[in-house]
Amino acid sequence: MKAKILTKNAIKCKKCGDIIQSKYRHNFVSCSCGACSVDGGLDYLRRCGNQSDYEEVDEYKVVEFEPKYKTGDRVRFEYFAFNEEEGVIQSVDIYPNSVDVYYDIFVDSEPKLYKHILEKYIINLID
Repeated sequence: MKAKILTKNAIKCKKCGDIIQSKYRHNFVSCSCGACSVDGGLDYLRRCGNQSDYEEVDEYKVVEFEPKYKTGDRVRFEYFAFNEEEGVIQSVDIYPNSVDVYYDIFVDSEPKLYKHILEKYIINLID
């Protein structure tokens, strides 16, 4: 599988020419003329101002990752300090800006969807 990872969260103000970059979560940065702002670091993209006043200059890299489990697999997993559940994987993804694989797992018996279960917390595949 491939994922697009944000490596630079930045915009260029078309009014003053400043290139502004948010380097970490909640790092809200404005250009010198105040027409636009950027926020979110590598965790999320937030823009303030008129879209016509700035140009996106974000940078990304594409990474390949191989999840151990796939959608539809029935697995036993651990959550909240040694509690175990059994369920079916509904989706597979990676955390933004890392290659930590996580899963959304549906537990039939409750019914409940457990979101963002890291691969290291999956105990085993159930046949």
